[in-house]
Amino acid sequence: MKLYLLLAFLPVVIAFDFYIYSTTWAPTFCAINPTKCTGNPINNFIIHGLWPQDYNQSYPQFCQPCYPFDKNMLNEMEEDLKKYWSDTGVIDWQFLEHEWDKHGCCTDMEQKEYFEKVLELRKKWDFKRVFESIGIYPNSIVRLDIIKQAAEDFCGNRCTIVFNCLQNKLETMFMSLGKNLSIIRYNMMDSCGSEFLW
Repeated sequence: MKLYLLLAFLPVVIAFDFYIYSTTWAPTFCAINPTKCTGNPINNFIIHGLWPQDYNQSYPQFCQPCYPFDKNMLNEMEEDLKKYWSDTGVIDWQFLEHEWDKHGCCTDMEQKEYFEKVLELRKKWDFKRVFESIGIYPNSIVRLDIIKQAAEDFCGNRCTIVFNCLQNKLETMFMSLGKNLSIIRYNMMDSCGSEFLW
């Protein structure tokens, strides 16, 4: 019986082609979804998730078998989770569980590793700092070609950064990554117009 239970949770290698790393501009998200924010939004990009993807635009999700989400595994990362994976500085454990169940379970990573790796990505790819360094600031109208070039210059023109807008406001940035989390180019379309509010 013990052997059966152990086998039920052995990792299964799920086939997928690459990752999409997604960050959300918290002020826009909270303005458009006020019931999902429990306070004032952080004035920064926060993590949405890291999602396995296929080149045919499908993706694996809710892969099984998978270890159940255990927030105790994330105790030592709570400060980083508040800063980088929360719209308002309050950890939404239900959302983190959803990201693990839907996406993390489809990687070859264990839960702690998955969250650690995604937090490392957010610390490395600090796009707000990049934009401000060239005079592009929040709460201003920006040109897509200029902000996109700044983002891609930051990764040495070796990556694809996609800008997604809602109500002509920047809401999400997507970045394509290889299975080893290295930057790659992958053709994705921006949904923002030529000018929009950041």
